Amino acid sequence: MATYRTDASPDRATARTHQRAQSEPLSPVISDRYDIMADLPQGYQLRSFRSCSTPKQLQNAVRAIYEQLEYDNGEGNQWLVIRGLSQAAIERLSNRTGCLAGIPIRFMWVGTTGLIKVVPTGAHDITTSELRSYIEDQRRQMGMPRLDILWGSTVTTPGTVTTHGKEADECIYPRGREPLGGQFRGWPTLVVETGVSESLAKLRRDATWWFQNSSGDTRIVLLISIKRSTKQITIEKWQLAPPNLPRPLTRQAIAQLCQQPDQMPPLVQQQPSNQFALSIQEIVITPTEITGGPLVIPFQAMADRQPTGSEGDVVINNQGWREITRCV
Repeated sequence: MATYRTDASPDRATARTHQRAQSEPLSPVISDRYDIMADLPQGYQLRSFRSCSTPKQLQNAVRAIYEQLEYDNGEGNQWLVIRGLSQAAIERLSNRTGCLAGIPIRFMWVGTTGLIKVVPTGAHDITTSELRSYIEDQRRQMGMPRLDILWGSTVTTPGTVTTHGKEADECIYPRGREPLGGQFRGWPTLVVETGVSESLAKLRRDATWWFQNSSGDTRIVLLISIKRSTKQITIEKWQLAPPNLPRPLTRQAIAQLCQQPDQMPPLVQQQPSNQFALSIQEIVITPTEITGGPLVIPFQAMADRQPTGSEGDVVINNQGWREITRCV
């Protein structure tokens, strides 16, 4: 089982790398509790709120990361950690109230620690929006009512909890969970997180944030990792292991789960302490080939109800992935 720890000591780092190498044929599995600092890539920026408390200081810090990403062809670090955030600063970042001068970001926070993901160029946003459009096209073609799902990206959690929040690149709320009167009524069933190739380990961690905080009400997280220099895009489909499997998961159990990448994810809640999140499918797209497809999003997992009539699973085949990723 490949579990990524948060301890950054040299011995642990060596052990972690060795463990990944040994488990390379298996899909990644994470059972640790979420840690906002875990698996940030080398070179991430760390600031105190005191050093970037004004809009201008924050703009400069974010712009420096954005410009370096552009200079390096969309590769490298895209993360800024800010410690000691005030509640007012969290609200400004959540609402984008005149603080970043149009630089595209995604924001999350836990307590007073904020994490900003800087989005490089249009390729990332376009790829994410094209995935959304592809799913929407299939939804319309199967006759699914328009109001049965709502797309969004939230930085607040349902209910009254305000000590943490997260913004996805895209997410789907089924009918009954969509925001009402400015208040969230439930968690998204499907989440999309996109980043540069160096951020893949961090994106995996962020997938577990959704599973753990929603107690499994978020069923699927799709990770999109883009490496512009080679035009390689990696898609990982994350979901929770069924709760009835013996814990801890064995290598055999993980392998068997990954042999059925189109299986329905668990539809019941699971407490964070009992969760095992895993990448059940990996699709790799290069200019010359696509491996690992097709990707199937079970209808019931997405819409939170049984399909009727001509409704069915969303299926993205190789031609679909070529269309979705054509701007990378």
